[in-house]
Amino acid sequence: MRGFQGVTRTETRQPAAVYLIHRIDRRRFKVGWSIDPLRRAMKLPEYALGELDLRGSCALWLSTKRRAGQVERAMHKGLAPYRVTAGHGGDGHSEWFATDAVPSALQLLRQMPGDDPGMGGSPPAPLRPLLIDGAGVELVESDRSPQDVWYGVEDLWLRLAAELPVWADSDGPVWRVVLSGFRHARDASMADLRWRALDSNVFMWQLSGQRGAFVRLIAYDGNDLVYTLSPLTVIDRWPQGEDLGWQVRGLLARLRSQQQLGQGAR
Repeated sequence: MRGFQGVTRTETRQPAAVYLIHRIDRRRFKVGWSIDPLRRAMKLPEYALGELDLRGSCALWLSTKRRAGQVERAMHKGLAPYRVTAGHGGDGHSEWFATDAVPSALQLLRQMPGDDPGMGGSPPAPLRPLLIDGAGVELVESDRSPQDVWYGVEDLWLRLAAELPVWADSDGPVWRVVLSGFRHARDASMADLRWRALDSNVFMWQLSGQRGAFVRLIAYDGNDLVYTLSPLTVIDRWPQGEDLGWQVRGLLARLRSQQQLGQGAR
């Protein structure tokens, strides 16, 4: 069935992002949109040449592809006086702007409603890191103990496990939690879980001047979303770490058993 202005209903519900990608040398930046901005960045000629600063780039996640296209066009129009050449005629060459326009671009992004204003609008959408890596993201300002954060992490992963296959595995001291098929899991029941799963702040704690993160890296592996955890020996040294370490190990053991069950079923 065709939806509003020829877009299918499924397409209108698919989240998409407007991204701002910097070059490492900060000579210019790119503004575009995609349902998978990190993968999009990896297709650019600049990525192949090692010229992009993905860790310092960001994305504004919006409710639909239609809305992302609207915001991208508004950004390009507002930044038009700063448009510069990319130095090539390849993919994305017409979407680059002078670094002087970065403050204006960020201000525009932060003011953009998440939904089409013609459909009622919404509060400004959150601006998130393009590459979600706990080591490179500013932590929340208010204190949250490791134990309180772990309660939220455990609840999130168990709720996700009710929606799609979730398992844990380890390579020596390094543990990973894998959300199988997360990239394309876009049912209505996944809407809130999806944003939390991609929000690095969910996994970070701050207490009495100390800081840490249960997850050091969030990245896609094909269609799977993969969390790389902080070493358990590090978690053991956190406040409340003696009890906390056992809780983390217990959940990882349960999730590892899910992987073994899945392998046995194949």
